[in-house]
Amino acid sequence: MDIYRQQRVDKVHVRDEHYSTKITRKYPGFVVVRNNHDQVMSLVGEINRLRDKFADAVKAITHYRDSRSEILHRVYPWLVTLQVSRNIRIVTEQIRSTGFTRQIPVIHKFTRLETVIDRLRREITELQPDISLTKTGC
Repeated sequence: MDIYRQQRVDKVHVRDEHYSTKITRKYPGFVVVRNNHDQVMSLVGEINRLRDKFADAVKAITHYRDSRSEILHRVYPWLVTLQVSRNIRIVTEQIRSTGFTRQIPVIHKFTRLETVIDRLRREITELQPDISLTKTGC
């Protein structure tokens, strides 16, 4: 459960309605390991293997990407799939510099056409608009 808590969205930063509950902050950085390189590489390899296994399990939920994201988000609210499945990189060369950029995340929601049509039909049915007020034959 600790791992789940570490991979979810930081709720403090998403109180604004226009921010998705499916994004998280990314912090740049790196760790320099001065000894036990073989142990670290073995551990990172095992972590990455488990992350790949998780990613495969998520992909097996359904072939519709947006649906599996919604299903997973219902089971594990605030979980960011990419945070859990992204592999840890190991760089064996000496790092001379590092950099990063910040931006406000652009949130795209991709929805199947059938879902949008169903939603519009429900809304029109609930609203029951008076179409006699519309002008025709202009």
